[in-house]
Amino acid sequence: MSDYPVTIKRLKGQGIVRVAAKHNLREIAAEIGAAGHIDPARIHTNLILRGPASADEVTSNAKALMADAGITRQRVGSVMALELMFTLPPNTGVVIREYFEDATRWAARFYQVPVLSSVVHLDEAAPHCHVLLLPIAEGHMIGSDLHGGRTKLIAMQAAFQEQVRAHYGMARYAPAKRHSAAVRAEAMELARKYLNANYRLAGDVLAAILKPHSKDPEPLLLALGISMPMPRQSFVAIMTRPTKPEQRNPVRKGIANPIGKAQQSAPIMLPYPCVGKGSIEPLTNDPLQSETGITEPTSASTSPQTTEASVQLARAAHTQAADD
Repeated sequence: MSDYPVTIKRLKGQGIVRVAAKHNLREIAAEIGAAGHIDPARIHTNLILRGPASADEVTSNAKALMADAGITRQRVGSVMALELMFTLPPNTGVVIREYFEDATRWAARFYQVPVLSSVVHLDEAAPHCHVLLLPIAEGHMIGSDLHGGRTKLIAMQAAFQEQVRAHYGMARYAPAKRHSAAVRAEAMELARKYLNANYRLAGDVLAAILKPHSKDPEPLLLALGISMPMPRQSFVAIMTRPTKPEQRNPVRKGIANPIGKAQQSAPIMLPYPCVGKGSIEPLTNDPLQSETGITEPTSASTSPQTTEASVQLARAAHTQAADD
């Protein structure tokens, strides 16, 4: 039985409607009792919401509807019916009959085909309801089209959630992530060792006990008080695991003149022809600077051009004085 709130499957082949109805109406003796998963003491609590109480009558009704539509023969492997199964958790708080009545009415509206049978089972672990639909429209069997693929299945489940489950305060179902094959194998080995050590079980008996739990060993380990093993990552997976990128410019380097930081003055570059080319900084407290702020010339800073001009000025002054 599925854990999903609603599932659908195609029933193919001649006589499949009778087989499905016999199961739903508990007419298969081999399924009842110790050999099966049905509790015979609770069969009387099951509910028939639609359709007759016997599989033969359900089959007769299907044949009559097909004959009225002009369908007398079907290809081998044709879809003869669709079966929806609505499931509730074991300790549900909703009114079971009311919920499954709403689910059955929703199925008839959503698929727009006849409902052959709707039966609620309360004699198993969780309450659930089987709804048999006859996929017939305009004189044709359209089971494959109604069933569709994954896209239609997702749309169907979303519609049921919105139009039925949400009215009962039920959240959207999120299936649990399935354990990997390696984790399941390790879990089964833990269960095998535990049962062998504590109950002396071995061989075919132990294999028969473990086999039903191979696909989902977690409930078995929970019952035995053993924790599920954790998945292990390979060395390659660890080394190639995406990492968080480093923060760009963590100390704010490379920002020109940020606010609150004084900009340093650039050094003054002397022209290339000057003596002692390089750089100088502005002078402060220069002992050679006069009180008027004028710098006295020095021999190191006097150029040949300046000396020659001074001589010419002196000669001109001497000549002027002689003429006077």
